[in-house]
Amino acid sequence: TAVWALAELADPRCATLLGSLLTRGSASPLYAEARRGLQRLGEVGILECMRLARANGARAQREGALFLAEAGRAEAAPALLSLLAEAPGDARVLFELSVLAGQDFQNEEHPETAAFEWWDLVVHDDALAWFLAGVERAGLRTPPREAFADGATLEGARLLVEAAALDQPELVERALRELERVLGRALVRAGAAERDEFLAGLRDEVERRFAR
Repeated sequence: TAVWALAELADPRCATLLGSLLTRGSASPLYAEARRGLQRLGEVGILECMRLARANGARAQREGALFLAEAGRAEAAPALLSLLAEAPGDARVLFELSVLAGQDFQNEEHPETAAFEWWDLVVHDDALAWFLAGVERAGLRTPPREAFADGATLEGARLLVEAAALDQPELVERALRELERVLGRALVRAGAAERDEFLAGLRDEVERRFAR
């Protein structure tokens, strides 16, 4: 299709068009390719989704914010909070905010209140700090921030695998997304029965990657 071709082309001049297609939502047959195209645009795609996240329309704001959240960008948080204030029952927005924050808002008695209280306490531009704080609360020792410079060092990647083995779904998902960026490939989420084998494979892959 034409949108597939646009995604393959990865031309920064197509960012606005791809963004407009993204705002049609996941029910649109063009959505997946528009999203892929924005991902292939790298920082240009991120900037387009930042524009969408600041838009007046709720649908554009939601799609832009979700894209940014999945990319681990702190800029998603204000838009997610705004969306949550308008629709506290939006489970997808609540999940993405939990993953980005490294904190489970979903099981709070008043998720919206808990999310805004978290926002009042944290720095607003450091999604890595949010994740590392969540990992520390879960009982893991975190390496210095330098371990995550330029993606991650071996030490940083090892922590991500440890975090992927935790029992908190929001931390597991964030760790796996960060590992996807480090390893340069998508990770198929494992079911409970395959989890130990999946994690062992991740550990081996990380060690091989940094042994090069």
